[in-house]
Amino acid sequence: MDVAAARGVDLSRHRSRVVTHDDVAAADLIVVMDEVQRWAVRALFGGHRREVLVLGDLDPEPIETREIEDPVERPGQVFERTYSRIDRCVCQLVDALGAAAKPVPAGTVAPLARREVTT
Repeated sequence: MDVAAARGVDLSRHRSRVVTHDDVAAADLIVVMDEVQRWAVRALFGGHRREVLVLGDLDPEPIETREIEDPVERPGQVFERTYSRIDRCVCQLVDALGAAAKPVPAGTVAPLARREVTT
């Protein structure tokens, strides 16, 4: 929470909870942190009907993995690295969704095109 607070984000009221069928049915887009979560959403909730996006795919910086690192019970620098990556990816998602709301000229790339992971 210290990393978020340093960036002006108050997480004091944030609580995790189990995702339900109603949550998935109501969602236009489901964003997960790794491929295992993506698979689980699709397997448990019929995600083939909904788009399930691995957030790390939107990272504008070169990446080694699609997975967003889980910082729980890790040192502060892991929280900082994870928060920074989530922030970059969410900014890209917001930009892509904004672009998706505008007409896309014929022959251009779709705004949410997946990136390949560099090795």
